[in-house]
Amino acid sequence: MAKRNPSFTQEEMNRVLKTLMRGVENAKHAQQIEKEAGTLKERRTHFPTRAIIAALIKQGVPIVSSTQRGYWITESPAELRRYALSLYSRAAEIRQRANDVNLIHEKMTGEKIEFPPQQMDL
Repeated sequence: MAKRNPSFTQEEMNRVLKTLMRGVENAKHAQQIEKEAGTLKERRTHFPTRAIIAALIKQGVPIVSSTQRGYWITESPAELRRYALSLYSRAAEIRQRANDVNLIHEKMTGEKIEFPPQQMDL
């Protein structure tokens, strides 16, 4: 599966990292991070900030999030574990929904949607 070419710079990554604080009590939502880091520019989605956070996690920064609280840096292995399990659970739910939609599509058209194997891997 082809990855999107990141449309952000190392400087933007550093600015986002500087806005993130340690501890859930210091969590920030994407809009607040964008305002502080200046990453939204003229875009209408939170994709750049979320993509930057994903890249920071890939680099080993222990960032976790919740929809209610936002993003924060953790030093707790237990918190990382809970977050990873939550992500796997959400991925499984999305996979099931995709399968259900595929069944509806098959009933309508007589054809299954063929997903590339890596798109359905967890």
